[in-house]
Order: sequence, then C-alpha cells, then structure tokens
Amino acid sequence: MDKYLLDAVQDSNRYDFQLEDKFGDENLIFLISMPRSGSTLLQKMLGNSLEICTTSEPWLLLPFLGLHDHNLVKSLYRHDLALTAIQIFLADSSIKEEEYVATLKKFFLSIYRQSLQNKKTHARFFMDKTPRYVYILSKIYKYFPESKYIFLLRDPIAIICSYATTWFYSQFSQILEDEYCMRDFEVGMKCLAAGLNNRPKNSYILSYEDLVTKPKHTMKDISKFLSIEYSKKMVQYGSRKGSISRYKFGDIGSVYQKSVPDPSHCEKWKNILSRSGQKPDFLKILEKIDARTLATLGYSKESLKLRLEQV
Repeated sequence: MDKYLLDAVQDSNRYDFQLEDKFGDENLIFLISMPRSGSTLLQKMLGNSLEICTTSEPWLLLPFLGLHDHNLVKSLYRHDLALTAIQIFLADSSIKEEEYVATLKKFFLSIYRQSLQNKKTHARFFMDKTPRYVYILSKIYKYFPESKYIFLLRDPIAIICSYATTWFYSQFSQILEDEYCMRDFEVGMKCLAAGLNNRPKNSYILSYEDLVTKPKHTMKDISKFLSIEYSKKMVQYGSRKGSISRYKFGDIGSVYQKSVPDPSHCEKWKNILSRSGQKPDFLKILEKIDARTLATLGYSKESLKLRLEQV
C-alpha cells in the first residue's frame, strides 16, 4: 500500500473514526465535470474563499468505489477473481453491505478531515475536484447523500478541441487512437448525463460559458448555494497572495497565466477547426457521443453540426 495512504489509514485508526470535529457529508463539496471543462478555473475561484479548502485532484474515491466495475478496473492480478474473493469474504464474515459502506465512508471522511487539519485551515468545506468521478457518480451519491454537488457543463465542441490542444498537439486523429479519451466521450459523458438525471437535492448546475462571461453573478449565485460569503477575490482569483500556486493535476496553462476568467475562451475552438483537414476526424469523435446524452447535457447534436458548418 502507498506510504501516504497507509499513514492515513493509521491516523484514521488512531482517531477511531470518531470524527470529533463532526466532519461529515455536509462538509464535502464535489465539483463534477468532464475533463477540460474549466473545472480547474472554478476550483481556483472557489478556493479563494476562506471557507473552502481544496487541493490538486485527489482521485481518492476511484479505486475504492470503482472496485465493482469490471469495465473500469484493469489489473495484473485478475480483478474479476479478486472481486469474487472479496464478495465471498464479506459474506463468510457476515459483513453486511451497509456495514461495509459505513466503514469505508468513515475512512474517506477521516482522510478529507485530516487534509483540512494538516493545512491548518479554518475552512468549513473540503472540495474534491476529480473529473473522472463521472464514472462512479451513483456510488458517490450512495456514500455522500448530504454533500453538495456542483456540476460544471461546457460546450462539447470546446471540450473535444481542448482535449486535442492540451494532450495531442491539436490532432483529433490521435484522440481517436487513445482508448482512455475515447472512453471519456463514449461512456464518460453518458455517465455524467445519468448523474445529472439522478443528482441529489443539494446540487447546483452551471455552464463554463456563464462562468467566464458572467463571473461575478455566477460566483455570487454559487456562494448563495453553498451558504458562504461572496468575495471579489473569487472572480479576481489571481490577486490573492499564493492563490495562483499550481496544482499537480488539472489545467496546466491558461488558468495560471491569467488572474480573471477570460470570455474569449468560449470561441477558441473556432481557430482550431478552421484549419484545413481537421473537421472529418473531429466529426468522428462527435458521432461517438450519444444524441440523448447530449440532449441531457443541454445540447443538440444537429445544432452542434450546424455550428461546425459555419466555421
């Protein structure tokens, strides 16, 4: 087991999972989005609130809550056999599912709480921003029904283009050859749509486009949802000393080059798709996204295609 994870387990045992400070579901915020949707920007903005603590993408819940998904987990030790063995062990030990869930939940809460304590912050909330949590949303809802969820949506055209410019030198053909990225578009977006349809009551939905074109209004509205005090430093996220420190995961470029949201990014995709020969491969990616999924996210596949024709 990783040394840091082992230390966290030992610490959580020392506290006997009592969570003396009453840190629970209601102290967690999950920022949910597809990768390349502007989540690092929103994380930086919300992170300027003294009431919110956040870190580089934890990815903490994925290996645990993704355990039962054969399509999500690959291993060298035959994960299917391991899963069967775990299920038999729990049954033979008379450990009920609700007991298993409760124990794991206490472990997660202990680690989140320790992150707050170790940072010596007086924040009320810990915000976990891990885009690929879209694959385990139903499980997260089960474990943390009282947490707050912020869904950040973005124009699918812009998301695909951002994948290309960030990781593939603007070559859409390379996205088509990458199994992980294509899974994001074929499966991940469908999981996000399903998560939206079944979202908990404590949920807030916003678009990237509103975030960068109406940042003050948007951040005031989110602050109201979270019951935190709005600060202009949320919009001027690069103005607070130390607030522009780099995360190890997430956006690696423009967020750190600017100090306020830039609305020009809404149309940045046009420069990429106007280049000769780019559209055919882009359309192949777009076709992999189910029309019903796009509709749930607020987009029409036909409307997206019409916009592409105008470029």
